[in-house]
Amino acid sequence: MDEIQIYSKLLEWKVVNVSIDSEKKVVEVFIDHDRGSKLPCPECRTDCMVYDHLKERVWRDLHSIGFKTFIHAMPPG
Repeated sequence: MDEIQIYSKLLEWKVVNVSIDSEKKVVEVFIDHDRGSKLPCPECRTDCMVYDHLKERVWRDLHSIGFKTFIHAMPPG
């Protein structure tokens, strides 16, 4: 199992890339969703098609075995 599969299972999202910098002790995880997928509306919770995206955002996540972990994604807009 590689790091993409591990983080996909841990985050329960589609992970497309994982970058690990051993010197800086940083893990960067890039997530996405499949084209044509439906995601729940934040207001009514109805599944809706995703057409537009906001600019990429980065969130700090819990440490991964002592490494700072950052999640990158382009949220639906």
